[in-house]
Amino acid sequence: MKIKILHIAKTIGGVGVYTSLLSRHLDIDKFENVLICNGNDENIVHIDNNLQLIKVHYVNFEREISLLKDYRNFKKIIQIIKDEKPSIIHSHSAKAGVYGRVAGSLLKIPTLYTPHAFSFLSTENKFKNKIYKLIEQYLGNKKYSTILACSASEKNQAININIKKEKILVWNNSIPELKSIKIKKRDKIITIARTTFQKNLDMLINVAELVEKKYHKKEVFMIIGADKKSKEYKELMTKIKLKSLTNIVFLDWTSRKETLNLLQTGKMIVSTSRYEGLPYALIESLSLSKPIIATNVDGNRDLVKDNYNGYLIENFDEKIMANKINILLENEIKLNEFEKNAKNVFMKNFNIKDNIKTLERIYKNFAK
Repeated sequence: MKIKILHIAKTIGGVGVYTSLLSRHLDIDKFENVLICNGNDENIVHIDNNLQLIKVHYVNFEREISLLKDYRNFKKIIQIIKDEKPSIIHSHSAKAGVYGRVAGSLLKIPTLYTPHAFSFLSTENKFKNKIYKLIEQYLGNKKYSTILACSASEKNQAININIKKEKILVWNNSIPELKSIKIKKRDKIITIARTTFQKNLDMLINVAELVEKKYHKKEVFMIIGADKKSKEYKELMTKIKLKSLTNIVFLDWTSRKETLNLLQTGKMIVSTSRYEGLPYALIESLSLSKPIIATNVDGNRDLVKDNYNGYLIENFDEKIMANKINILLENEIKLNEFEKNAKNVFMKNFNIKDNIKTLERIYKNFAK
């Protein structure tokens, strides 16, 4: 008899990639996946043919809190769970994490929760930060709930907010090995990031200014994933114009295939994020043998070994980041060494072909 796993998620961005990859790589003779997701989103269910083969239920939950809408959505989710009778609930990110863990507790179904970066990391408001931590602490320690962190950093965050260690497991975000394509010129400095608080693109613009004006380098900083209608994007463009910078290009979100093709034009990858879960863009970069220069925050520090496959930047120091970029632009031997090491880090830690068996064992243990 197959183990039925019911996922609850907004299947966009990294969460969508996670859900899609599980559907492709879990043993279909042993596991059945059911998905509850938001039908209002441009989510991966609508573009991934493999996911279209999974039974999908749409419940239009949103990130913002609305007591009436959330109550109605929760009732729908409870009914779906009762009808599907899953062995395990696996919920992803904050809102779905609340729905899944409360439902699992009420229905006495083992529930795994993957935060993909805890919600309290996304706010500078001290009151909200405290409330989010209390919610995570309460739900994380409930009887039928277990954290399935997507990185060691995420596990440490859970421990830091007093979730019991025995209630926390880790399964690294993982992808299939990517094959390089022939590129005539690898000359870009690439960032894959939305124009959000999390991705901290103000810092990237300041770094690009230092590279252009202090080190007199002509390499283009390519930022893939901009929402050109957003207020943040407009503010960033104003800043670029005021600084008279010529080395920054923004590209819209594009298909995964095209993003990977663009990624291969990169000489190196840069991340200025304030926090992460375990970013797929950087895992893909490792698979394609790209050195990474990144802020030393959750998620990034799980992927970058300082001075081995890239550099970790402490305290969001723009001058140091610009200097490290310049070092790799100047030193072809160091760049080639980091490229080789990047691939080694990927193969040892983030190849889904090897790692999926670990997740299957976790699911089997919880289905008993």
